[in-house]
Amino acid sequence: MPPTTTFRTNASSSTASNNTTLDQKVEIPLVPSTRQQQTESTINSSTWRCKNEREYRLEVIQQPSRARMCGFGDKDRRPISPPPILKLLVRNQQGAILLPQEIDTSFFVVLCDCYDETGANPANIILHSVTLPTSSATPSATPSSSSSSSSYRRQQQKHYQEQQQQQASSSTPSLSSSTTSSSGTINKKTVKMKNLVGSCIASPSKLYNEQQELGIYFVFHDLSLRSEGRFRLIFSLIDIGSSDYKILNTDSISHVLTATKSDAFTAFTAKNFPGVVPPTQLSQCFARQGIKIPTRRDTKSKRMRKTSSEIKEFEHQQ
Repeated sequence: MPPTTTFRTNASSSTASNNTTLDQKVEIPLVPSTRQQQTESTINSSTWRCKNEREYRLEVIQQPSRARMCGFGDKDRRPISPPPILKLLVRNQQGAILLPQEIDTSFFVVLCDCYDETGANPANIILHSVTLPTSSATPSATPSSSSSSSSYRRQQQKHYQEQQQQQASSSTPSLSSSTTSSSGTINKKTVKMKNLVGSCIASPSKLYNEQQELGIYFVFHDLSLRSEGRFRLIFSLIDIGSSDYKILNTDSISHVLTATKSDAFTAFTAKNFPGVVPPTQLSQCFARQGIKIPTRRDTKSKRMRKTSSEIKEFEHQQ
């Protein structure tokens, strides 16, 4: 069983109406991939999880279809298309579905994690090979106005080289290797990186769907995958409120109310990617209500604004 870490919050306090307490505590990790594996019955979309007098259920009403794998940089984003959208349903002890107006969602968040196609094994950690130069050729001496700054840079470079050599000696042979070139010794090291990047936590929004019905939704518009393959997304509804539900929980373990999983989808390479899915009616409906979901109309308007600004700039130069 993998280790777990207590999920804590450090935000300022806020007011919320009084809710009930949970009869079971579950440890939630700060890194989604280290969460304890959940059984099929736990993450089944038809499962209701009880919290005293209320039962909670998550439904994936917009399934992810495809994705283009992004790079290993921090700025490269290739959002999953279409963006996953979940709906929260709450019913009372008599089995009646509660109206969204009757539910306080101040302390609800949904955490997203990446699993393999079967939904049984975490797939949020991948290995990436990086090249770290440990030494380089000495550059030609140039006159400097400050000898102390040059000495400081040499000390920093020596300290950096010593750290890299220590890391190389302490790592396993399968994760690091070194080669020698004309410019010096190059250390190749394999590091662990997250496969699922972007906004992996979503807050609830009370929105109207295409039928003008009010509901509680969680929209994941900024999720990207670094590797290709077949994956599923696991969504966990977490209660981050304190025991009295007046402030955020900063003293004890937070609670998982229920969980569900998406359908399996494919992450393609850039060469094989067939293109993004056209915006759905649900995405366009939520975008009109202020949710940041990219649509073709937004892309076209941005392109038109950019072209117009370029034309004005060219005319101004003339």
